[in-house]
Amino acid sequence: AESRSASELKLTLRGRSIPIPDELADAGPQRLWQVPVPQGDIAAIPYPLSKAFDLGITAPGWKLTGLAVVGEKIRRRHLETGGIV
Repeated sequence: AESRSASELKLTLRGRSIPIPDELADAGPQRLWQVPVPQGDIAAIPYPLSKAFDLGITAPGWKLTGLAVVGEKIRRRHLETGGIV
């Protein structure tokens, strides 16, 4: 994966925009980004338990090589399980 700026990234969860925090958007290019979902946002989205988790990613020119959705800080084991490292 190439290093890219998080300012190029747009995320949505069930059609609602997930803001990229300023400190991430202003940081230099990196190969790995952990973007937090603001506390309470997931619980506030009205979804029936039978619906799938709907995450939209728009990142023009990015070559996405892996994705981890975790409820905690990304740890090396997450990356190893996903074959990212």
